[in-house]
Amino acid sequence: MAPIHPLVLTVAILLDILFGDPHYPFHPVKLMGHLTTLGEKVCRRLPLPHRGQGLLMVLGVLATVEITTMAALSLASKIHLWLRWAVEIYLAYTALAGGALWREVEGITRLVKEERMAEAKKRLSWLVSRDTEPMGEEEILIAATE
Repeated sequence: MAPIHPLVLTVAILLDILFGDPHYPFHPVKLMGHLTTLGEKVCRRLPLPHRGQGLLMVLGVLATVEITTMAALSLASKIHLWLRWAVEIYLAYTALAGGALWREVEGITRLVKEERMAEAKKRLSWLVSRDTEPMGEEEILIAATE
C-alpha cells in the first residue's frame, strides 16, 4: 500500500475532530469485525493447531481488507481522481477514532467527578479489555487515559 498523502491525513484528522467516529452498520471497522468473526468460525474447523488457525484467520482478514481497499481505490481512480481522494479520505477518517476516544474519556471523567462510578466503569469497559469492576476512582482515570 502506498503511503498516505499528508493532505488526505490532515482532512481525515479534521473530520475526526469535527464529527467523531461515524456510527452506522457498514462502518469499515464493523465490517472487519464481522469478517473476523466469520474467519474465526471457518478457521476453527480446520485440522490445525489453535495458533495455526489463528494465524490463518489473521492473514486471511488482513489480505481481504488489503485487496478490498486496493480494489476500491483502483476503481475510484479509474472513475475520477477526486473520487479516489474522497475514498482515501473516507477510509482514513473511519480508521481514526481520536475524536470519539476523546469524547469517551471526557464522559468517563465527568462521571467520576459526579461520583457515578458504576456508569464510569461501564463506559470504561467499552474502551479497555480488563475488568473494570474492582477499579477505584484513580484506576478508572488512569485506565481511561491509557
